[in-house]
Amino acid sequence: MDSLNLLLKGKNMSFNISIEKLDDKGKRDRYEDAFTYWSEKDIKGNTFYCFAVADGVGGLDKGEAASSIAIDEINHWAANTCRHLLTDKAVNLELELTELLKQINKHIFCYGKKRNIKLGTTLTMIVIINEEGRILQVGDSIAYLIEKRQAYRISDKHTQQKNHRSYLTSCIGTNEAVTLFQNQEIKLAAPSVLFIGSDGFFNCLDIQSHINLIEKGKNKKVLPTLLKSVRDAGETDNVTGILVRIKNELS
Repeated sequence: MDSLNLLLKGKNMSFNISIEKLDDKGKRDRYEDAFTYWSEKDIKGNTFYCFAVADGVGGLDKGEAASSIAIDEINHWAANTCRHLLTDKAVNLELELTELLKQINKHIFCYGKKRNIKLGTTLTMIVIINEEGRILQVGDSIAYLIEKRQAYRISDKHTQQKNHRSYLTSCIGTNEAVTLFQNQEIKLAAPSVLFIGSDGFFNCLDIQSHINLIEKGKNKKVLPTLLKSVRDAGETDNVTGILVRIKNELS
């Protein structure tokens, strides 16, 4: 668990953002999640943010490899693209994220084909460039937007129920192309909170009952409390979360 405070200014907005992250293996043999966060500001005050959580698919081979490849590709994309995205106003962020998804899928699929194995990962990723925000979502990892004491799920859920079990209807890396994904604009304002995590965080979490803690809690205190809640409820899966608290600059 760690936290980071950033003062981020962009055209027509000025936010103070604090980031808290947590990862916990639980009772699983391996930690198969992966995550990252990025921030960049240019000399004109334009800002770039990227937050992502990937969860290797259980029941397949090398879930930890699939999630790590996804996050490595995102890190590479962010490091090499963020300044271009900030300076070129003609860049289409929706297209950029679709192409990134294709690259991640190709890398994981080829990794498995070369080793004669099948592997995959989910992905929840939020990118914000100045006023424009988008979510890229595949699978059952989750993103919430929390504001005014309400939690709104902003990520699609690519699952179906069969024989009292939940099965993924889409993930990255198992096929040559990802045909079902969410690439959608999101609206953000201050004050609010983004909560991004693997499904292990949310299977047993009544998020609305913790809304006051999430909105008002201080860094380094919120995610460990939520982790204890889901562990007490019997969750044994890997748990990974990123909490992004957005405030006005002067608040």
